[in-house]
Amino acid sequence: MKNIRVAATIRNSIAHHDVNISVEQVKVVFAGLLGFIVEFSRRQLQIEISSIISDSLWAEAIAIDRYASELCRRAEKQIADEGITPQSLITCIKCWHDTYVDKPGFERCFLCGFDEPTTVCQECGIGMFKSESHLAYYGKWRVGRDNNKYEEWYPDLCDRCYDDFLEKGIKPLRE
Repeated sequence: MKNIRVAATIRNSIAHHDVNISVEQVKVVFAGLLGFIVEFSRRQLQIEISSIISDSLWAEAIAIDRYASELCRRAEKQIADEGITPQSLITCIKCWHDTYVDKPGFERCFLCGFDEPTTVCQECGIGMFKSESHLAYYGKWRVGRDNNKYEEWYPDLCDRCYDDFLEKGIKPLRE
């Protein structure tokens, strides 16, 4: 399902002239879709995809799959060579592989090269990419204990907490 959702997102971005994805990212997504289609067709439909498309088109598909497999292999090796633990890996929102390193000094996908800052929801603590977060105005909050200095607070919120904020208001004031 993840591959289908990603393909639909890419298709929609192309249809609306808002393409923000590299050729490498498209190839990795295509390879994932190809694997799904081949396996689904074989198991559920008893059809071999390679037998119903032209040899030249199949050769191109296999070349892209090999390219993506090589990128995956290299990404996994680099992650291992850098000593990056699984706890530092998150799913990249461009290629949908668990190869985005969310660790200071590395913040990028070792597979497709995507880089974007990450943040944490101030309410529930879930990690997310900055583009997935919502800023919510929580008003003026006192800075420190003994002074009368205030600053405006705009915490990052995830979708669920932002919807809750819109419906019920600022969470700290409800508790």
